[in-house]
Amino acid sequence: GFYRDAAVDMVERYCGVRLAPCEGLVFQSEYLPLQIDLGVWPLTAISEVAWIDSAGEGQIGEAGDWRVVRRDTIALKPGRPQAHDVAAGVTITFNAGYTDGNRPAALVEAVKRFAAYLHTHRDAAGDGTMQGDIPPGVRQLCRPYRMPVI
Repeated sequence: GFYRDAAVDMVERYCGVRLAPCEGLVFQSEYLPLQIDLGVWPLTAISEVAWIDSAGEGQIGEAGDWRVVRRDTIALKPGRPQAHDVAAGVTITFNAGYTDGNRPAALVEAVKRFAAYLHTHRDAAGDGTMQGDIPPGVRQLCRPYRMPVI
């Protein structure tokens, strides 16, 4: 229901993860560096890398030229040519998310605890008296999975 969906959304946003497989996620930028932090993990596939060249024409690069180097970061594979004449409008389409077989139990528990917290404090949330902080137990469960903020 509502509390579960809200808790899933909170954990995904708080940790920068997708708790279920998601296809067709899109990252947009004005340039194409050799390494890109997509901001969502775990990455499972790069579907397309596209950009607009200096003539205003759409170009599509080889998705297979890229590899996952960290949980949310892709980089050009060694020996692959860097895209040239990238003027603007870079779009990277990718898939990310855990499956039933590899979803961390701690994140599942964090969702359950936060859903219970929302249900328990439902009157405070409705009248605006809720503090808006994430309960310490939920934060503790999520901590190892959060994206570092520098």
